[in-house]
Amino acid sequence: MPRVAVLAGLLALALAPAAHADSLVYVKGGNVWISHSDGSAARAVTSVGNNWAWPSTADDGTIFAAGGGQRVNPDGSDSDGSTEIYHLDQSGKQIGPFVETPGSRSTPSCPTYAPDNLRVSPNGQRVAYNLFFCNNRDSFWQPTNSGTMTKISEDYAADMWLDDGHILISHIGSTFGNAAYANYDVAAANGHGPSDDPYLPERTAIASRSGNRVAVYEDDFDLMGNVTQADIRLYATTGNDVTQPVAKCTITIPAASASKFLAASPTFTPDGTRLAWDQADGIHSANTSNLDNCASASASLLVPGGAYPFFGQASESTGGSGSGISSSTKSAKVSSSGAIAFRLIAPQSGTATVSGSVKVSKTLRFASKKVKLVAGKAAKVTLKLSKKNARAVRNALRHKKLTAKIRVKMGSSSQRLSIKLKR
Repeated sequence: MPRVAVLAGLLALALAPAAHADSLVYVKGGNVWISHSDGSAARAVTSVGNNWAWPSTADDGTIFAAGGGQRVNPDGSDSDGSTEIYHLDQSGKQIGPFVETPGSRSTPSCPTYAPDNLRVSPNGQRVAYNLFFCNNRDSFWQPTNSGTMTKISEDYAADMWLDDGHILISHIGSTFGNAAYANYDVAAANGHGPSDDPYLPERTAIASRSGNRVAVYEDDFDLMGNVTQADIRLYATTGNDVTQPVAKCTITIPAASASKFLAASPTFTPDGTRLAWDQADGIHSANTSNLDNCASASASLLVPGGAYPFFGQASESTGGSGSGISSSTKSAKVSSSGAIAFRLIAPQSGTATVSGSVKVSKTLRFASKKVKLVAGKAAKVTLKLSKKNARAVRNALRHKKLTAKIRVKMGSSSQRLSIKLKR
């Protein structure tokens, strides 16, 4: 199989543009950061250290991360830190209370550590993770609003969500039908995958959201725990089915700078054109848009000092707050029927609830409306006042200026916009 050596001194390659409005979240200097998927426009999301680890983004752009300090609980159990699940917006504001994992309540009879590979489902409703639990290493999933976890397997690690109901899991023990990794169905509690590969004993498998790429991070280490060899095997897929991989290229990682598979955090952009992972000096990246040319998959350092990378489908919102939704409409005419029309541009796709109001002598409200938004494309939105309120607004516009206050809510994020009204 062709191999591509990873050379730390390579210049950054010009990577193919992503088909989605993607973002990259990671940890650097003890805080959670976010940037465009190419590493540009990077900014810190959090400003206070909290043992942050394993950030990932839901499709609404909000961030889920492990965090929390070491402590002894009133019941005598304890936490090593990084055992709680925090939900943050892109400005670092915490959304709701944190949620505990089993590591939050470790006891001598059931020693449990912090979760690793914490990943949120696209809809933000579930997380999956692995942890050392009661003397076993197991994989779990749980709702993001509850500490009630469901065990997946003692033999497989949970690596990533393929969609809201399926998790890509990779072999750490006895196999499902001799599979190196499997597509695990949360509802059916089973999975299937390709045949096992005995090349290296430890592995983490990830795929692109589109299903066109699979990468398997593999390492081996000596009795002292030092990595002796590591690589990333790259696969295309047949019909975008991750359980039908076609071997393409291998990126060889120098053992001296390789992270162990538990912390390597490999991640694809949703369209599979870029892969990132953790090494000793930071986050590295490779162009994976053309796996028929393995030389093009050379790697370079993307984020010096970064760790735990995750590519999400939602974009980095400019300004650091709200949902990043904007409008090119500065003013709108109020029709005789009370309608105003304007355009919205969203950094990620989804369904938004749009509402609005205008203050005359009292606050008058437009009827709210649900609108489907496509990432990067302007969508026309029309809101209407009642006939009575339309007359009041149009009459008021004869002698004073009025501004409509628009609220756009998508998922758990919202954006407020202002549009000047005219008659």
